Amino acid sequence: MLEEQVVKLKEASIEEKREIVSNFGIYELRALARALGVSSPTTKKRDFLIDAILENIDSQSFDFEKKSNKGRPYKKLESIDNIISLIGETTIKAPEVPKTYSYSEIISFAQELPVFEYQSNECRQKKGVLRLLSKVSYFIDLDENVVVFLANELIEKYNLKNGDFLEVTASKINANNQYSAKDIIKINGYNTDEFLEFIPSQGEKVIPMLRRSVCNKTLILGGRNASIIQDPLYFEGETLEIINSLISDENRVVFLGINLCYEDKLLINHWETVTKFSSDYGKDNCGKNFDIIVDFINHCERLTRLGENVVMVVYDPLSLVNALDLYFSKTDGAKSMGHFQQSNVIIEKLVSLASAYSTGKDCTQIIICNDLDKEDLFVRNQILKISRIIK
Repeated sequence: MLEEQVVKLKEASIEEKREIVSNFGIYELRALARALGVSSPTTKKRDFLIDAILENIDSQSFDFEKKSNKGRPYKKLESIDNIISLIGETTIKAPEVPKTYSYSEIISFAQELPVFEYQSNECRQKKGVLRLLSKVSYFIDLDENVVVFLANELIEKYNLKNGDFLEVTASKINANNQYSAKDIIKINGYNTDEFLEFIPSQGEKVIPMLRRSVCNKTLILGGRNASIIQDPLYFEGETLEIINSLISDENRVVFLGINLCYEDKLLINHWETVTKFSSDYGKDNCGKNFDIIVDFINHCERLTRLGENVVMVVYDPLSLVNALDLYFSKTDGAKSMGHFQQSNVIIEKLVSLASAYSTGKDCTQIIICNDLDKEDLFVRNQILKISRIIK
């Protein structure tokens, strides 16, 4: 049974394998690693375990370790066969209450195809992050609460992927604030001809070692850098100077901040070359904030896969997780460290994007926290604890 299921996993695509294996808990990963002959799985970190598992599955031959009653047993698991069966034959397991969620489950968008009531000749410019689904492709405009659909011909012509940032001309197709893209102006900041000639170069992940001195402060490029400010209202001048120094043709600076006060909006408006994902304070932004955060994550992940130098400026992570809690407040999700499990998963996904690569490219994070945020258990343990405080 075990051998058959692993063969099925082996036949899946690389993306499918990584997504499936990444959704396992640490104890399931260790058990799966043991079954595939990975040595000393309890001493390896999660990312190394996943890589070792995928490497063994892809190898031409692999040996299965026989179960033994000797030695200290690892954490209770029903059986390794049940773990592997998630990939092959469908095994229905009674869901736990409350339910827990993976990132891919949380962002599984369901969008009905529009009813074409009329076609407007007036075209307007729209921009947003592509959501590529099996039956429909669309994005939510950054400036207005409208949906813009893209035909399969455009997707195939430019080989577009989930997370691409598009600037298009679009015409209205019905009375429900829905548009259809006519032409694509830019893709991820490139005009269409430049994008078609672009050659991705992500490379292998390496430990971030390169340091940069800015305003007498030290940043780790490709790492998580936390700036703790004292004023709870808006940025300190020093933090603005650091961000301004990183805005150049060599870096793609992408800003995320939701429920921003008027003063903060004024401070970031002068960043003309920065792609800004933000919402205003005092508005009913519950659903919009969720969309903004997910689009930000997907876009930064797409830029990183293309081999761009990315600088992620994440403003006020506690506001992000609190806004997500409000969005998930009517679900059956569990709570962990004071927040809904779905909220934690999304923020963990965001923080995990910081990486350095063998090509010399990197995805650097600057996480701006207020001094009071350190009191939050999630922010303290899942963000600040694994970040370098800018000093």
